[in-house]
Formats: sequence, structure tokens, C-alpha cells
Amino acid sequence: MSLDASLRVGASVPTGAQSPGGNGSGTVESVTGAAPGIVDNTDPANPVVQAQFGADTTVKLPNSGAALVDALHLIASLTNNAPGSEASKWLIRLLSGGVQGDALSIEPNALGVGDRLYFLNDAGQDTYLQRTENTISFFCAGVFVAAVNTGGLLLNPSIGAQLIWAGTTAGLYYNSATGRISVHSAGTVGNVQLGEDAVMDTAATGGFPTIPQMAGPPTGVPANVPAGQVPMVISNPGDSASKLWFFLNGVWVSTTLS
Repeated sequence: MSLDASLRVGASVPTGAQSPGGNGSGTVESVTGAAPGIVDNTDPANPVVQAQFGADTTVKLPNSGAALVDALHLIASLTNNAPGSEASKWLIRLLSGGVQGDALSIEPNALGVGDRLYFLNDAGQDTYLQRTENTISFFCAGVFVAAVNTGGLLLNPSIGAQLIWAGTTAGLYYNSATGRISVHSAGTVGNVQLGEDAVMDTAATGGFPTIPQMAGPPTGVPANVPAGQVPMVISNPGDSASKLWFFLNGVWVSTTLS
């Protein structure tokens, strides 16, 4: 069935109609005696696997050259045609670059879209999810914020994207086979926990927090240190004596380790 730009889909037309034609309104509920190239979805001997919205429904619109093009293509199909177990799918195809392609697929438990999903009530439509090969990216106000792929979660460092949480029990929790990091929210005074919720065994070989070391006393001035934080490092035995160093009030101070 083809619909021209002046046709409004509305009240149904009799079963067996193949095209309402003209400038009236109508929908096709079923098709009998299907024309060549159109699947007959009422013939029990020809069960529906790729029936198309009562037949093949397209909406034709004129381009700037006055030629009619298939601006919209609707396809309804049964993915399961066993009596009592029928399942259906609805596919919408649209034009892009003069070529018609899948734009939206609707199934009972799934919704498929093209490469971008945005929100109609967003005035600029510039907050959206976008797909590239094996990657889903999130854009806010047109700016890339984060992406997820097989490597994990990536935050855009160029805009200072952060993981932020709130509340009295929320927190950031990481657990692996060898250790754990828990960053607690303000409800637990913002504590940072390194390791499991248990006393470590004296023979433990994993689960230790670590800090960096250097060959001698530190001389550089740490940059970009968050307010209220103190850099620290250990000088290894290359120094006269191993020391734990802290950068306090603009200078390095240390305590000797033994």
C-alpha cells in the first residue's frame, strides 16, 4: 500500500482492499489476493514471517525535483507464527542520504534505534546517546561526557567529568580478587577504605595499599594538589636511609623508617 502526502491514515477500509487511493483516509487491516511482491497475511497456507503492515506500507513525498520518494516505510512481521505463541515486530525505515535504512525497531521486550537516541523535549536535542562500533557515548549540551565499551567506563578528562554521588549511604565501591577500595559518602564522614572489612592474615600476599617510591629525597614541587590533601612518597634504599616523605606547607618533611 502506498500513501501520498495528502492521505490521512484514520478509519479502516474493508478487508481485501489493497490501496485506499485518492485523497481519502483509511488503514489496511488485512490483504487478500496479494499482488506480486506483497505477502498475503491472511492465507493460512502462507504463514506470515515478513508481512508488512497489512501489506507493504510506504509514504511517498515529493523531493525538490518533484519526484516521489519513499519517505517512510512501515513493516510489521511475526517473529513467531505458532498459534497461541505469536510474537510480532514493527520496523520503521526512513531516508538518509537518499537511501532508505532501518530507523526504529519495536519488539515486545526490545526497542532498537539507529546510531543516535535523543529526547524530543530537549529544546536543542543536543543531549543524546550515540553509538559507534562497540561503544556507547553520552553527550550533554552537545559535549562528549562519557563512553562505555569493552574496556569499561571512560570519562572525558578535558571537561573535568567526574563520578558524583549523594545521600547518606551511597558510595563508590570497587572489588577484585585481590583487594578493595571503598569511597564512602558524607554519611560516613567521607572515609576512604583500602582493603577488606576484616583483619588481614599475617601471611597475606595481597590486599595491600601502595604508595610511590623514588631513588632519593624528593625535590620537585607537587602541582594540582586538591585542597586539604598532602602528597607523600617513600625514598627507597638508594637514599642513605629509607624515609616516608610528606609535602607540608610548601616543603618536604620526612620520617626515617626502620
